[in-house]
Amino acid sequence: MPVPQKFNFLVEQASCLLLKLLQNLSFNRQILLRARLMLRVLVEGNL
Repeated sequence: MPVPQKFNFLVEQASCLLLKLLQNLSFNRQILLRARLMLRVLVEGNL
């Protein structure tokens, strides 16, 4: 049964790639939100 094993491998690889992509998007969103907050504080002069 080489075909199902290869298919399972491809599905597993795709799942890992998707998970990494989602984690990167979440991390980038956190950085963006923090940068926006810091910019707002600087602009409003609340430091």
